[in-house]
Amino acid sequence: MSLNLSDRLDRIQSVQRQMQETLNDVVRDIRELFEITNHSATKDADLVLIGLWGQNSALLHRDCLLSKFKMLFLDKLTAFGIPFPNDKQNMTPHINVHGDLELIERLNASRWRLVRDSVQIQDNVVSVTCPESTHMTLVFSRGIGKMKEQVTMCVDACFAELVR
Repeated sequence: MSLNLSDRLDRIQSVQRQMQETLNDVVRDIRELFEITNHSATKDADLVLIGLWGQNSALLHRDCLLSKFKMLFLDKLTAFGIPFPNDKQNMTPHINVHGDLELIERLNASRWRLVRDSVQIQDNVVSVTCPESTHMTLVFSRGIGKMKEQVTMCVDACFAELVR
């Protein structure tokens, strides 16, 4: 028996609702499993900068927690099928320091706290607020804010793995 177009659309929408409900259940389960809330996930770490990268940014050392967080976050996006441009800016861990060499010196090897609340999901960018009014873009991808629930799940999974 062949389904008409309206019936097919109804079935597709039903499957989409079921998939969204399943995704919401997974998100809730991950949060409960790792007991992550917007206020409880924190980790003290050293900020390790290598030097200027381009005109405005400082390159992060690969062993720095923030660098590891960015790369793990990109891996989680990929695992969850969330698309993003595979370009130098997205694939290179760096902090925007406004080209200030003195700021790089002050930040390098400073202690700071990676806090769950410091991760911001906006329309086209996911970023981490860093010390002294700096930030690190975790990923720039047009429209990523429309997938906030899935992106939040990736952020929470990163905190669960790195912030113990």
